[in-house]
Amino acid sequence: MRVTGSKEYVRFHYREKVEDRWMPITIDLANA
Repeated sequence: MRVTGSKEYVRFHYREKVEDRWMPITIDLANA
């Protein structure tokens, strides 16, 4: 596995976790 590939994977995985954390807040703002 290349270092570039793992860096891209980590970045994508981190972005996924951040979106999961912010999703409920966005829904709450839309309902407010």
